[in-house]
Amino acid sequence: MACSVPDSTDIERERHLRLQQLLVEGGTTALRKFFDNIHPPATLATVLTTKQRQLQQLVNKGILSSTQWSKLYPASGNPESKQFDISLLSALLRNICGILTPNDPFWSTYPPDANISDEANLVRIRMLRNDFAHSTTIRLNESQFEIFWEKLSSALGALGLNKFKIDDYKMRPIGTKDYTSVIQQWVASDGKILEKLHDMASTAARHHEEVKAGIEES
Repeated sequence: MACSVPDSTDIERERHLRLQQLLVEGGTTALRKFFDNIHPPATLATVLTTKQRQLQQLVNKGILSSTQWSKLYPASGNPESKQFDISLLSALLRNICGILTPNDPFWSTYPPDANISDEANLVRIRMLRNDFAHSTTIRLNESQFEIFWEKLSSALGALGLNKFKIDDYKMRPIGTKDYTSVIQQWVASDGKILEKLHDMASTAARHHEEVKAGIEES
């Protein structure tokens, strides 16, 4: 049976997507677990009420969006951390969790590899997220992929993300739904990368059509 084989560019884009999935989905899970240990769901609404003025300043500075604000202070009901995206969780961990002072330079640079503290792993995830959000390419060669994967998977594993889940992100087949899911989650936390991710979605759709055509011709 004939089948279309992805070229090297498509493989490099797939590597980029795998890292984005691990970062967005795995990173959100790990940060949420860490956040919930500091501010359990039962007391979250009370904590956010006491921190409302401080968090309003983040909105004024453009750090938090109006959509993220509505997750913190919904029109009805109580806030739930399961509604928080990775960008919002990162901002909350930095500003209202007493880990470090919000302006500590530690938040803005990659920690030394020898530093394996929870704080260091949180910063690594934050820095990787920022690097990917502002990257000018959606491709990674094999060496780049392995370096980034090791950094990210080690940080997530140290914060409690299941190793089998991490490995699954690296090995499972990639499809159009994966591209769509990442687009939705990234745009929810950072609309600036919408154009880049739409390009990735177009690549996935093209793969689907090429494979379909190859099967029909066989």
